[in-house]
Amino acid sequence: MGYLALVEIPTVIIGFVTAVAAGVIIKLWLEHYYRPVLVIDGNETIIIRQIGLRTGIAQGNAVVLFNANRFRVRNSGRSAAKNCKAYVHYNDNDVERTAWLISNTNGEHTVTLNVEDREFVDLCAISDDVNLPRVIPLERGYPGSIDLCTRLPPGARDIIVRITSSNARPTERRVRLHTGVDHFPEQHGRIVEFIG
Repeated sequence: MGYLALVEIPTVIIGFVTAVAAGVIIKLWLEHYYRPVLVIDGNETIIIRQIGLRTGIAQGNAVVLFNANRFRVRNSGRSAAKNCKAYVHYNDNDVERTAWLISNTNGEHTVTLNVEDREFVDLCAISDDVNLPRVIPLERGYPGSIDLCTRLPPGARDIIVRITSSNARPTERRVRLHTGVDHFPEQHGRIVEFIG
């Protein structure tokens, strides 16, 4: 009887360890299967909308029309992507948050993307007036004035846009910001081009 008990103890331990390992593997597989997946869509989803901004330069308090360039982010996963944030990387030492088209009203400036949900990021704006700078809004969006936006220097500029979430892997794409309001003749005001 003592010998049989000694033989059964390792079998019980091996069975227990195998069951625990199987449970961990199944849990990890389920988390992977049901994870949210963020995707920055391509050039075909860029839209242009006109917005009025005060410039405070030569026009004084007058509102000037700008062409806002927006790109689409979607969740192609199987669960909601929570607390999504949008960033612009100018270089390794210069990173700023930018605005979702519809910002969260609770002041966090994040959005939740449900399964197969899509939302736009307000990336930048350009005016038909060549004397006005291209601007990128901060996380609160376009505040009605270009004074509270990031002004871009003249010339084409490459940046990286990055979308993060509290429960999904981040995604990023390289973007070229062109200088001419008619750079894409079929889309007046479009200056955004995904290049990677």
